[in-house]
Amino acid sequence: GILCINDTVGWSVEAQQSSNVIWRDVAVFSFTTNGDGIGTISSSSVLVENCFVRGYDDCITIKNKFGSAGMNNVTVRGCTSLGYVNSDGITVGFEEYNPVSNILVSNCDIIGSTGYNRSPSGAHSAFSIVDSGLGPISNITFDNIRCENEVLQNNMEFAITDGTLYHGNGPGAISNILVKDVTWLNNRPIYVTGYSLTNLVQNITFQNCWIDGRLLAASDSEFYTNQLTSGL
Repeated sequence: GILCINDTVGWSVEAQQSSNVIWRDVAVFSFTTNGDGIGTISSSSVLVENCFVRGYDDCITIKNKFGSAGMNNVTVRGCTSLGYVNSDGITVGFEEYNPVSNILVSNCDIIGSTGYNRSPSGAHSAFSIVDSGLGPISNITFDNIRCENEVLQNNMEFAITDGTLYHGNGPGAISNILVKDVTWLNNRPIYVTGYSLTNLVQNITFQNCWIDGRLLAASDSEFYTNQLTSGL
């Protein structure tokens, strides 16, 4: 039953270096630069449930940028997000200096996402995994996600950068990702791109995913990948 309104520069609400955290029935409205909505930062055993986020910047973020410990067991379920200026609906990564694993995003509605950023595709997505650090990022599931008409740039991006966007600690890796029962209403790009032969995106499974009313296939015109992927 908490309503948070952010009109100052910076992230709205977050858990940093914490464990056993629950956000339930929280609404966040952000009106400012870098105004991420709900942030899970270097924390484990976190539940974000039945929340609504209207984000100027990314709505729900999961990243591991502090300390040296791995980050795991984060669940986002039953949430609704609307990114309206420069925002993903739900994103894992960007500042990923340490391992991230065992993330579940389920039964969520992404009303909208828009804007341009420093990901390899150059644009925001309904949901994404962007490893811009050593990571690695592994064992992530997106299940029963509905991406609606205000998704204006990318439908999805899983990508690895050169690792120089923040502290220059080098590229990482992404592996063992399941994308299941996802519907994208708009005909927007889907990116899966690795960085090098030692920094791959690998073992990605799409199951019963629909884009603009058609079943997603590897040959889809909106599906973009490169040779630095394996097991797609």
